[in-house]
Amino acid sequence: MLPELSVKSSTITPKVRQNKGRPKKSFEGSSQRTKRRIIKPMLTNTSPELLCSVTQNSLTKSGKRTAAQVVGLALTTSARIFKRMKQIHDNPSCCTAKPYSSEEATALSIDTDLGKEDYIYLQKGAKSRGVNIYPPYNVIAKIKKQCYPSKIKITETEVQIPVQDILNHTIERLAYVLCNKMYFSYITTTQVTYLSK
Repeated sequence: MLPELSVKSSTITPKVRQNKGRPKKSFEGSSQRTKRRIIKPMLTNTSPELLCSVTQNSLTKSGKRTAAQVVGLALTTSARIFKRMKQIHDNPSCCTAKPYSSEEATALSIDTDLGKEDYIYLQKGAKSRGVNIYPPYNVIAKIKKQCYPSKIKITETEVQIPVQDILNHTIERLAYVLCNKMYFSYITTTQVTYLSK
């Protein structure tokens, strides 16, 4: 027979070291100066191609494919092309075409004696190059109709327009153009007094 052994159980409590000093921050939460200090050894010991490749793979795995493609382009493109890409990114308005307003397009068609077919040809040419800067011709036709007085009497031998209607229409159009150009934005057609003899 074996004698019974009594074992005293003792609980071992691990010593918890208390960190003294500042708590450590994550890399993302660190300041720019700390980030530069952390990555300095990597920059001195690693080639730029390897760093770009690691960055590209990391961005792809995190779902940022466009950013990964940009990093890849940074390695493969020439400095001149990359500088142009940066200029486009910094100033996107340099590459966007400003479309004509309907009034500007009407003035263009009148000043250059463009007929309907010529205007549509010009509009299609711009669209084929990926730039839609000309409004549709039906908008131009409506604005051209607004340029004529309303009380015109046309017969086979003559055209009659009352002088007062010509004056009223001219002043209304001038006030409209000036208000739209913001030169005299405080003037409205109700504030203008028409004086005539």
